[in-house]
Amino acid sequence: MVIKKEKILSDDESKDESKDTDEKSSNTNDDGKNISIIDKQVTSKPVAYDDVKKKLMEKYSEMVSNKNTFEGTQRSWYTPKFYTMKETSAANYYLVEMEFSNDNQDPMKQLNIWLKATYIHDVLKYLATSDRDTKQLFNGFEKVIAAGELTEVRLNANGSNTCCANTSNGFIYKQYINYYLIPKDMGPFKQTITKFKDTMVDLLKSDEFFSMMVVYQDKRNNHGSKPGQLLKDPNSAVWTQLKAPNNKIHGS
Repeated sequence: MVIKKEKILSDDESKDESKDTDEKSSNTNDDGKNISIIDKQVTSKPVAYDDVKKKLMEKYSEMVSNKNTFEGTQRSWYTPKFYTMKETSAANYYLVEMEFSNDNQDPMKQLNIWLKATYIHDVLKYLATSDRDTKQLFNGFEKVIAAGELTEVRLNANGSNTCCANTSNGFIYKQYINYYLIPKDMGPFKQTITKFKDTMVDLLKSDEFFSMMVVYQDKRNNHGSKPGQLLKDPNSAVWTQLKAPNNKIHGS
């Protein structure tokens, strides 16, 4: 297993990276034309709705929150998904992998390109080690999350040892997912894994995680470029979906 940190992108590189082909394929209209979600979310003005529309949207939001996909479409919510290695007597840890994706059949083909594993890694690690006021949010897993690592996503699960990546202007941008090692002495396998998953979901939708992500993006080159603008908008699709009730149902 190769563990590498993703390089911080320059101004031009951040723009190039946002052209990820997988995201383009999922962001098209019925005519197959590309649409820019980022531009719409960042530049559009607030829309005023009458009471009837508001009530209907509240009703439909509640209905949709109970499902991970819309019927009859291939699109689905981006949700945190967890994968655990079976417990083995020889190991001293439980291994948990986490991704933020929208494809239940082959999740890692549709990782969210805006909220990257590297961002989650850096922000949660900083919160876990630097802000004592967030200790209760980590639910006893602050050391586990602070020690979390990144692993490259393989291009083919059972193929050659090649990382899934995009190349732009001579640079290779690899895709990563997060993984964590939980000491066995924290409790029984099933109970501990469930507690960890619930803790992580609550952390990702917390005001503390959002606020630190805004600061983190502001410190990046060009303030995170367009991905940074999206992640600094509390009303963007990323944060809306992370806070949706259906995100309590996660992984396998």
